[in-house]
Amino acid sequence: MALTFPGDCTTSAERTEYSYRAQELLRLDRNAKSEDFKEEKISESEWRTYLTNIFEPKQETIVTEILKQRALLKASTKWIIDIGTI
Repeated sequence: MALTFPGDCTTSAERTEYSYRAQELLRLDRNAKSEDFKEEKISESEWRTYLTNIFEPKQETIVTEILKQRALLKASTKWIIDIGTI
Protein backbone atom coordinates (compact mmCIF):
# COMPACT_ATOMS: atom_id res chain seq x y z
CA MET A 1 0.00 0.00 0.00
CA ALA A 2 1.30 3.48 -0.83
CA LEU A 3 0.14 6.87 0.29
CA THR A 4 -1.56 8.75 -2.56
CA PHE A 5 -0.98 12.49 -2.63
CA PRO A 6 -3.22 15.13 -4.22
CA GLY A 7 -1.90 16.49 -7.51
CA ASP A 8 -0.78 19.77 -5.98
CA CYS A 9 1.20 18.05 -3.21
CA THR A 10 4.54 17.75 -4.97
CA THR A 11 7.44 18.85 -2.79
CA SER A 12 8.99 16.83 0.02
CA ALA A 13 7.94 19.52 2.48
CA GLU A 14 4.32 19.34 1.31
CA ARG A 15 4.34 15.55 1.29
CA THR A 16 5.79 15.47 4.80
CA GLU A 17 3.12 17.90 5.99
CA TYR A 18 0.40 15.83 4.29
CA SER A 19 1.74 12.62 5.80
CA TYR A 20 1.83 14.04 9.32
CA ARG A 21 -1.75 15.26 8.92
CA ALA A 22 -2.81 11.81 7.70
CA GLN A 23 -1.07 10.31 10.73
CA GLU A 24 -2.92 12.66 13.08
CA LEU A 25 -6.28 11.83 11.51
CA LEU A 26 -5.51 8.12 11.78
CA ARG A 27 -4.59 8.61 15.45
CA LEU A 28 -7.90 10.36 16.09
CA ASP A 29 -9.77 7.56 14.33
CA ARG A 30 -7.95 4.98 16.45
CA ASN A 31 -8.84 6.90 19.60
CA ALA A 32 -12.51 6.96 18.59
CA LYS A 33 -12.46 3.20 17.95
CA SER A 34 -10.76 2.72 21.31
CA GLU A 35 -13.57 4.64 23.00
CA ASP A 36 -16.11 2.51 21.17
CA PHE A 37 -14.39 -0.58 22.55
CA LYS A 38 -14.20 0.83 26.09
CA GLU A 39 -17.88 1.74 25.93
CA GLU A 40 -18.67 -1.75 24.60
CA LYS A 41 -20.04 -0.40 21.30
CA ILE A 42 -17.71 -2.82 19.50
CA SER A 43 -16.42 -6.20 20.64
CA GLU A 44 -12.83 -7.04 21.48
CA SER A 45 -12.70 -9.05 18.26
CA GLU A 46 -13.84 -6.01 16.23
CA TRP A 47 -11.29 -3.83 18.05
CA ARG A 48 -8.42 -6.24 17.35
CA THR A 49 -9.54 -6.67 13.74
CA TYR A 50 -9.52 -2.89 13.33
CA LEU A 51 -6.01 -2.64 14.80
CA THR A 52 -4.61 -5.49 12.73
CA ASN A 53 -6.33 -4.91 9.40
CA ILE A 54 -6.86 -1.16 9.28
CA PHE A 55 -4.83 0.84 11.76
CA GLU A 56 -1.48 -0.94 11.63
CA PRO A 57 -1.20 -1.21 7.82
CA LYS A 58 -2.18 2.44 7.39
CA GLN A 59 0.20 3.54 10.14
CA GLU A 60 3.03 1.59 8.50
CA THR A 61 2.26 3.18 5.12
CA ILE A 62 2.26 6.69 6.60
CA VAL A 63 5.45 6.20 8.63
CA THR A 64 7.23 4.74 5.61
CA GLU A 65 6.31 7.84 3.60
CA ILE A 66 7.38 10.20 6.41
CA LEU A 67 10.77 8.50 6.60
CA LYS A 68 11.15 8.60 2.81
CA GLN A 69 10.36 12.32 2.66
CA ARG A 70 12.59 13.02 5.66
CA ALA A 71 15.51 11.34 3.90
CA LEU A 72 14.89 13.48 0.81
CA LEU A 73 14.74 16.65 2.91
CA LYS A 74 17.94 15.77 4.75
CA ALA A 75 19.74 15.14 1.46
CA SER A 76 18.60 18.44 -0.04
CA THR A 77 21.28 20.89 -1.13
CA LYS A 78 18.77 23.67 -1.79
CA TRP A 79 20.20 25.92 0.93
CA ILE A 80 23.78 27.11 1.37
CA ILE A 81 24.33 26.92 5.10
CA ASP A 82 27.34 28.15 7.03
CA ILE A 83 27.26 26.00 10.13
CA GLY A 84 29.83 28.31 11.69
CA THR A 85 27.08 30.92 12.12
CA ILE A 86 24.65 28.57 13.80
